[in-house]
Amino acid sequence: MSLASFMTSLDMTIINIAMPSVVRDLNASLTTVAWAANAYLIVVAVLVIVTGRLGDLYGPRRLFVMGSLLFTLASAACGFAQSEGQLIAARAVQGLGAALVYPQSMSIIVATFPPQRRGGAMGLWTAVSALASILGPVIGGTLTSFLSWRYVFFLNLPVGVIMIALCLAAVPPLKRGRRQPLHLQAVILSTAALVCLTFGLVEGDRFEWGVIWGPLSIPLLLVLSVVLAVAFVVLQKKRQDRTPLVPFELFELTNFRLMIIVTTILSIGIVGTSVPLSLYVQAALGYSPLKVGLVMTPMFLSMAFVAPFAGKLSDRLSARYVLMTGLSLYAAGMALVVWVSSTTTPWQHFVPGLVVAGVGAGCTFAPMNSIAMHDVRPPQAGAAAALMMTARQLASVFAAAVPIALLQGQLVRRMPEEAAALAPTLPAGVGEPFVNAFRQASASGPDQTVSEVLDAVRRSGASPDAVEAAGRAAHTVYNDSFVTALRPALIVPIGLLLVGVVFASRVVPADRRAPAAADDNDHSGVAEETDALPRPVS
Repeated sequence: MSLASFMTSLDMTIINIAMPSVVRDLNASLTTVAWAANAYLIVVAVLVIVTGRLGDLYGPRRLFVMGSLLFTLASAACGFAQSEGQLIAARAVQGLGAALVYPQSMSIIVATFPPQRRGGAMGLWTAVSALASILGPVIGGTLTSFLSWRYVFFLNLPVGVIMIALCLAAVPPLKRGRRQPLHLQAVILSTAALVCLTFGLVEGDRFEWGVIWGPLSIPLLLVLSVVLAVAFVVLQKKRQDRTPLVPFELFELTNFRLMIIVTTILSIGIVGTSVPLSLYVQAALGYSPLKVGLVMTPMFLSMAFVAPFAGKLSDRLSARYVLMTGLSLYAAGMALVVWVSSTTTPWQHFVPGLVVAGVGAGCTFAPMNSIAMHDVRPPQAGAAAALMMTARQLASVFAAAVPIALLQGQLVRRMPEEAAALAPTLPAGVGEPFVNAFRQASASGPDQTVSEVLDAVRRSGASPDAVEAAGRAAHTVYNDSFVTALRPALIVPIGLLLVGVVFASRVVPADRRAPAAADDNDHSGVAEETDALPRPVS
């Protein structure tokens, strides 16, 4: 299960650093090739809720093997792709394989580990995912530099074969629910709602949160997603006694309900801080993408190191206290990073805050998953895991889109103010066009912004020396504005993490929960996944 987590998590990040090579090799545009990354993320976020429930009905091991096989074959198709269209289609199929694997891995862990050992298993599972986040840019950069971007995908082939063989050999057949077809209308409604929501969030910035084509716009998609979601909930309420896609009784479990909220907050907090921080290191400090990954490595290493121990600790002590400590430490670590950030901060100054944040992150996922799944009945483990993962994926997509839009808005507002403060130091006649250029400039990146300002200064008839001075000043304005805009962009998710601590404190301890039914205490869930009908009792 950890190997599956590693492979599917790795493919979320490994392609990003290979994109320039893909663009050159396939003679494609960067915008189009970016869909090779987005297609994977969107398909996983949209379908995991359906595939999780399918695992409950048809057996998680069976779905896990099918998803692993599909993921491996799609990886080969990605590696052999000869056009951008083929690559995007193969990545979408790869996302389908990952969506089949994701919820089954947690469901299998829940079924095979007793509650008193589940935290340690979840901790190891989390640590491996953290390692994938570290190694994604490093492996992708190495394979692309010395071989080809295609080996980014060929790497999955031997791993996929090993994973399938290990699953068939080591994972026992597991219990499944009574096989009934899922309601097609519910599947269509949930899929359509999630497609509208994820597409709107992922592509909102590219379309400037406006018109996509004709009457279709990003706001319309977001509103439509809400309408479809309401229709889905109404339909599901009527079908709770007939294999619902989302069993509402899961939300009657206090701890599960609380962990849905906490996992949403945690995903927003982690993505909402790490994405603006990585942009800051690239834009304001001028680091390459590979160096950005190396700067963030202390956080992921400390997370990977701490997660297994935190999982075992949550088995022995109260998991809620481990979770509360983790959320608090991550918020404190990121606050320390914000405090030391400037336009000249050496990378070493980020290490203490990142290590503290990594320790905090390592103390969150294992106890959070253990708390969420503790009272869930085995026949609904797949649905519960899928709901947790859907909340996490949607929150991550939201946190990757909205904070960047807020950051750009702050940057556009700050740049004219910084330019006006620096204008008196420029050669005569340059200050006014310099400030006016920043009022009109975009916040797409330092190079494009500075280029727009220099074009405006040249058109004003300035001398080459004056243009050169304006260029140096423009870089200073952009960097100072970015750092100033960064702080409010990071304070919001940091504050939200502290709200998560409050929700985590509401977790009901094990000794205060009602005892589960006798068959629910059977943690093993081991039973053959056959198609035979049960024999009648004589």
